[in-house]
Amino acid sequence: MLHKPKNFGRLAKWAIELGEHDIRYRPGPAMKGQIIADFIAESPNKNHPKILEETTTSLTQNPEKTPLWTLYIDGASSNEGSGAGLILTDPDGKEITYALRFEFPASNNEAEYEALIAGLELAVKMEVCHLQVFSNSLLMTNHLKGTYEAREKSMKRYLAKVLSLQENFKSFLITQVPRLKNKRANALSKLASSSFTHLTKNVLVEVVPCQSTEAATINVVTESEVAWMNPIVEYLRDGRLPDDPIAARKIRIKAPQYSLKQATVYLSSTPPSKIEVTNRTLLQGLKTRLGKSKGQWVEELSNVLWEYRMTAKADNNCTPFSLVYGSEAVLPPEIGIPTYRISSYEESKNNEELRLNLELLEERKEMAALCEAKYKRQTEQYYNQKARHQQIKVGDHVLQKNEASRQQGQKKLDPN
Repeated sequence: MLHKPKNFGRLAKWAIELGEHDIRYRPGPAMKGQIIADFIAESPNKNHPKILEETTTSLTQNPEKTPLWTLYIDGASSNEGSGAGLILTDPDGKEITYALRFEFPASNNEAEYEALIAGLELAVKMEVCHLQVFSNSLLMTNHLKGTYEAREKSMKRYLAKVLSLQENFKSFLITQVPRLKNKRANALSKLASSSFTHLTKNVLVEVVPCQSTEAATINVVTESEVAWMNPIVEYLRDGRLPDDPIAARKIRIKAPQYSLKQATVYLSSTPPSKIEVTNRTLLQGLKTRLGKSKGQWVEELSNVLWEYRMTAKADNNCTPFSLVYGSEAVLPPEIGIPTYRISSYEESKNNEELRLNLELLEERKEMAALCEAKYKRQTEQYYNQKARHQQIKVGDHVLQKNEASRQQGQKKLDPN
C-alpha cells in the first residue's frame, strides 16, 4: 500500500461502501472430520470396513435395488422474516420443490428444524421407506447423530418431533454437507423468508402460521347417526333409495354432484363454463385494482378473491362464501359500526348457530339452484321475446353463417 497509493484509495472506497452493512468476519468451524466422512461416503474402500460401519446407518444394509429418496433442506432467518426450502427427489430423479414462509419469529436453528420436519412429513405422505437427508446445519445433524446434546427447551421439542417422524422410515440417514452443495435449498429458504414473488410456478409454497412443535387444538367431532349425506352415500355405494318417492327423486338429482372414493364423499368438479366465467370476473377485478402496475397482481389477488367470495350474485342472491359455510362472514365495517348480529353476539351460542347453519346448508343450496333456474328462464324470455319461431322441415333450405359454424376458413376471401 505504501508503494502504490492508488490501491489505498480503492480500499478506502470499498471500506466506505461496505461500512453501512455492518459486515463482520467470523472464522468458520473446523470441517476436517466432516470432510473425511464425506470422502469416505463418496469413495468407499473395502479395506476400511470398520469406518464404513461407523459412518453409515442401516442404509448400507439395504439391497442395491432398494428405492432411496433424497431430501435437501435449508432454513434461513433474517430481519425480513424466516423461511425454509426443501427438495425431495425420488429414485427416478423427479423432484418436489417446496418453500415455506414462517409467520412466527424463528432462529436459524429453529428454521433448519422446521425445514426438516416439513420434509419428513412430506416424505411420510409420499410413503417413502428409505430416506437420506442432506443439510448444512452442524448442530441439527449432530443432535440426530447423538454427538451433541440438546440443552434448550425448544431444541429438545424439535428433536423429539423429528425422532418420532423418523420411526416412519425403514432406514434414515442425515448427512451434513457444505453450503456449496446445498445451493438450491439455500436459495429457496432465502427467497421464502422475504417473499414468494420471485418463485416459479413449479415451486410449492406454504405459509406456516405457528411452530410445528406447538400442540394443535383438536376439536372432537362425533358423527350423528342420521346425517344429510347418508342417503347420498347409500345411493352411490349400494344404489339404495328412500321409500318416499319425493325424497328418492331429490337423491337422484343431488347424487351426480358427488363422488364416493374409499368411503369418502367428494364434491364433483365445477363445469368448465362456470370456471371460465369466474376466471374472467377475477381477471377484470385485477385489471381494475392494478391499473398500470400489472406486476403487483400477486399482492392484490387475495383482495380480489375476497371481494368475489363476499359479493352476492345476481342469479341466486347468495355469496359464494355463504354457499360453502352456510353463513355470511363479518365484514370489517361491521366492527366499526356495530350491527344487530355484532351487538347480540354470544360466543357460547355462536358455535351452535354455526352448526345449525351447516345442517341447513343443503336447503340453502337448493334455494340458490331454484333462483338460478328462474333467473335463466327470465333471461331467456327477455332475449326471445322479439324472436320469431319458425318450424323447419326436412328438405328446407337454410342460410348457414360461417362465423357461427366455422365450416370454412376465416380469412378475408373465404365465404362468410
